[in-house]
Amino acid sequence: MRIAFVYTPGRRARYNSVVTGEVPTEFFYGAVELAAAGHEIERFEFDFNELVPVLPKALDLLRLSRLIPPKLDGWTLLNAWNISPKLNDFDVVVATVGHYGMAFGLCAELGRLKVPLVSIQCGLLRHRYSPWQRHLSNRFLRHCESVFFGITEVEPARADFKVPPSQLADGQFGVDLNFWTPEGEREDYVLAVGSDPQRDYDTLLKAASDIPAPVRIITRLKFREALPDNVTVVNGCWQNVAISDQGIRDLYRRAACVVTSVTDTLQPSGQSVSQQAMACGAPVVLTNTCGLWNPDTFFDGKNVCLVPPTDPAALAAAVRKLLADPALARRIGDAGRESTLIHGNIHTFARQIGEACERAVARGPL
Repeated sequence: MRIAFVYTPGRRARYNSVVTGEVPTEFFYGAVELAAAGHEIERFEFDFNELVPVLPKALDLLRLSRLIPPKLDGWTLLNAWNISPKLNDFDVVVATVGHYGMAFGLCAELGRLKVPLVSIQCGLLRHRYSPWQRHLSNRFLRHCESVFFGITEVEPARADFKVPPSQLADGQFGVDLNFWTPEGEREDYVLAVGSDPQRDYDTLLKAASDIPAPVRIITRLKFREALPDNVTVVNGCWQNVAISDQGIRDLYRRAACVVTSVTDTLQPSGQSVSQQAMACGAPVVLTNTCGLWNPDTFFDGKNVCLVPPTDPAALAAAVRKLLADPALARRIGDAGRESTLIHGNIHTFARQIGEACERAVARGPL
């Protein structure tokens, strides 16, 4: 198949580093693995700097007025409209972000995009929809084969949206297990990484005073309150390479444990960080949310430490237990690595994206 992957900015600039093994492959969402399997892959990115801002802002007023779906915004819609003719020479298009998929669904509805569409979905259920927004969302989603990051989003989405259930599928997101590997000795610091809006750093900061170790946070999110004395924050994220992927890997490899504290939401959150850390053999303390992406594979005290949402005392107690018992921490870290080998492999996710592409091509554009 000739597959066009459409990304947020930053992927193409880093692709050569993927080829040399300097960065992991997972944030190319299966494109690297599908290319290795013989498919012809081309990578596209939206460019938000090329657009005159007046029209995108005007379109955003429609979203704020609840006249277009909440997963649409003016900048994305115009990028999708501009790039769609370039994609019509491919067998299938993969939108790697949910609101990109919704925008391409609108383009397909209006005949601008004429080829089958696959959309990776996350957070579709997080929004409130007016009846009109839901009607439009249903129409646009019918043009997609949607692949969700977590199994917990699939069934509610099938119930909430009038889309053929077969077009809403689970895809177990995985990480590059050739890149994220254990190595070296553990040190006495606690690590937290991530910048998505569901990160619950408030709970971690409240727990920090009861954690007898340095706490290092890597995020682009801002903190309004003063930090506890044992907490340091480094401004960094995937798009901002102030810390390289190798640097993050070294931090995972040496951390006493990695904390992924998130708010309770159906949207899988902290998925990539948790799986990267587990693949590096780090014991992970993870919030047990209703959106835990594959709940049947997590076993508290075995391959992960699960804590309730917004519970600083429980979070601090789980971290203290790991700090006080290095043998337990090692067993949980080793089991987490083994679990990720089975359930968190980017090759599995790539295969699922490939299967979604095959379904989309077989169904044809609507």
